[in-house]
Amino acid sequence: MTIRVLIIARRPITLDDFGFESDDEIEVVHFARRLQSLEELADQADVAVIDVDFPEGATYRQMASTTAELPELRVLALTTSPPRHDEVARAIEAGAVGFVEVDADPDEFNTAVRAVHAGGNWLPGPATAAVLRDVATDLEVTTSERRSRLVAVALGLVPVAGALASILSLLWRRYLGHLGVRPVDIGIDPTSRVVDALAAISYLIAAFGPFLYIRGWLDTVESAVSDRTSRWIEDHRIFVGAIFGVVWFLLAAVLSVWADLVLVLVVGPIVGISLLAFTLDLTSEMPSMLRIDFTQPRRAAFTAMAIVFLFIAALSTEVLLRGPEFNEKGAESGFVTAFMGFKAQPVIVTDVDGALPVRQRLYLGGNADLYVLLDPCDGDKIEMVSVGSSRIEVVEDISC
Repeated sequence: MTIRVLIIARRPITLDDFGFESDDEIEVVHFARRLQSLEELADQADVAVIDVDFPEGATYRQMASTTAELPELRVLALTTSPPRHDEVARAIEAGAVGFVEVDADPDEFNTAVRAVHAGGNWLPGPATAAVLRDVATDLEVTTSERRSRLVAVALGLVPVAGALASILSLLWRRYLGHLGVRPVDIGIDPTSRVVDALAAISYLIAAFGPFLYIRGWLDTVESAVSDRTSRWIEDHRIFVGAIFGVVWFLLAAVLSVWADLVLVLVVGPIVGISLLAFTLDLTSEMPSMLRIDFTQPRRAAFTAMAIVFLFIAALSTEVLLRGPEFNEKGAESGFVTAFMGFKAQPVIVTDVDGALPVRQRLYLGGNADLYVLLDPCDGDKIEMVSVGSSRIEVVEDISC
């Protein structure tokens, strides 16, 4: 008696990998890449081998509805290797009678199909034992413990903010020390500039964070396009992913010039929420387009640490060695101007009593008593004038 098999697999796996062509009793009625084919072709098969890796849990919903309509259909779940316990548990709940790893040998595929067709289940001993161990570990993480993680993360941000304020205070003193000016002279409270630093951090996360979504974007596109297009994308994932990366890079560049607040206030927090969900093991609760899934978490953590180290090294170099630089329009752009919010405004200075001529300067800041001015045309000479005896007028730029 011929066993009719339907295969729904979205992975880069071919029909030859199953080895069914060498078995005269097993006939593959269809090999599809789209999950929608299950509903269309299920009544033509005795056994269905279904990939569980379709995004947003679509496999389990389609599997449950199909087995409800066709109770005689025997379903094998095609899982990752090694299988994740959540995949196996959700597949069994949806009506599967067993599972096979994607890297299994052809003999195991043949044996599994024969076993479930004969009315049995296929739960490989070593793989099932590993799944049960994972389930036991996962049971230790209860809802209350996840809430505790969230509280711990929130509380952990408090000392981080304090440390950031302390670091900014040191950076401001060293940076303005090149000019012989104290932060208090220009009315800067370093701790109040934490907002500028957080905005800069959000900007960096928004600019580079969406590259972590590319894998999820590919999965979503593959599930939405035709079977032929889906196969082409699977065969050229690196190329298509590179296209997505370039598109986002260009879009981020345009937003940074014309609408940087969109990056700071919208994209940055969204990426931050995705990273927090990954930290709390809640990635599955996020929309597929916003899921972050590190195949190698250690390498990702090392890369993040390297990026942070390089940024701190560049910032420290500018603060300690280079110092502030100016032109006729104000402070020249750099890490400090972006991260710490340092600015210099072109102004026209007029003495109320006429003791000094009208002059063009850069306004660095001031307090209740003094204006701190800088002359970029005279070796960045600092001039402090009384607030009561001087009047300043903001202009677009100055000339030497």
